[in-house]
Amino acid sequence: MFCSILGRAARRVRAAARSPGTRALRGSAACLAALGGALVAPPAWSAGVKAGYAVGVISGLDTNPLRIQDDGPDGFFTQLRIAGQVESALSASWGLFLSGQARGRLHESATAGADFHGATARAGLTFAPRRLSRLALAGGLAYDGHRSTYTDRATGEVYAVAAGPAAGSTEPVTIADRLDYDAAELFFNARWQQTRRLRLFVDTRAERTNYLEDYAATTTLEPLDFEALTVEPGVSLQLHPAARLTLSAAVTELDYDAQSALDHEGYRVPGETRSYHYTHYRLTARIAPAERWSLWAGARSSDRRDAYAGYYDYGSISAYVTADRRHGARGRFRAHASLSDLKYDHATVSGDPEGQTLDSQVGVFLTRYERDTTARLRWFFEAGVQRTDSRDPVFDHDSGWMLCGLEFRRGASADGG
Repeated sequence: MFCSILGRAARRVRAAARSPGTRALRGSAACLAALGGALVAPPAWSAGVKAGYAVGVISGLDTNPLRIQDDGPDGFFTQLRIAGQVESALSASWGLFLSGQARGRLHESATAGADFHGATARAGLTFAPRRLSRLALAGGLAYDGHRSTYTDRATGEVYAVAAGPAAGSTEPVTIADRLDYDAAELFFNARWQQTRRLRLFVDTRAERTNYLEDYAATTTLEPLDFEALTVEPGVSLQLHPAARLTLSAAVTELDYDAQSALDHEGYRVPGETRSYHYTHYRLTARIAPAERWSLWAGARSSDRRDAYAGYYDYGSISAYVTADRRHGARGRFRAHASLSDLKYDHATVSGDPEGQTLDSQVGVFLTRYERDTTARLRWFFEAGVQRTDSRDPVFDHDSGWMLCGLEFRRGASADGG
């Protein structure tokens, strides 16, 4: 079965490479190819270069890639991934890092609306002052781009909305590119090793996200562009040689450029733009109870406040546990389970006569096995299920997936998966 799926993946990759729909994906991967060249031949000006890259192909089945109820089509898919990272010591105190990734998923023609591709890149400097040996700083720039097709969860077709007054037609307007975006980020991170067991940190990032198409000329939709600032202080404590606990609290201020604020009943308020205030609390524990075992457990509490009238206020809580076990020198098994609960204060299900709020619960369980066939080649198999219970029938669904793949990696800094 494994060889059969990989054979199908290879055929699909060759067909996709000739498809016009993958031109943008190849464009997204171009910058990663340039990075890969730098990884294979590190620059001569730095003898302290650490570099790595990974190339992976996945083939699998998503039982409901478009999240359509009942008779929705199953979807075989192929996923490609290229990733790389470079770290270079510029001096005793300064360092340079650069990383990037391009990823894309291609489905069968019946579920092509579930295709997506994107790329991320991150570059910056690290600073560890000699006179403050406990302090470590890092800062730089990041980019994230994503392309997909905005589909209607109820039908699986491209999402369509009513035409606006300037459209010149009464026919519905498809908004396939509504969720395509480019995001730029400026980040700064600080770490302070207070004692051998206690480490303090603060992460900050300022983000600017621009959506490629707002359809303002043909519909009454408003642009989704926004700016956000996040500050996340935290503490990490080594409780035991085999146990570490991390706690953090993040605050985010998000302001839309042109999205109208909503009143208590969910109607637009002319002249007022929408703003959200987020608060996230995270608690994570990592335990290594035995030589071959590693356990992660965590919980997160999130809260959002709509700055104008509170229509989209919500609170959520989630928890997860992950267990890893090594099998011999080359094999690894993972089991993961998570559960989250989201409750809105005021936002209601569209068209619901009882005015039920948009509450939902999501449960996920997956297992994964991976094995190194050589020092640089790895194969893996994963299967998982997800159950989403929502008061909105459009979002209420079950889904499952099964996939297998191969990954080639070079260099200790390459991150597979």
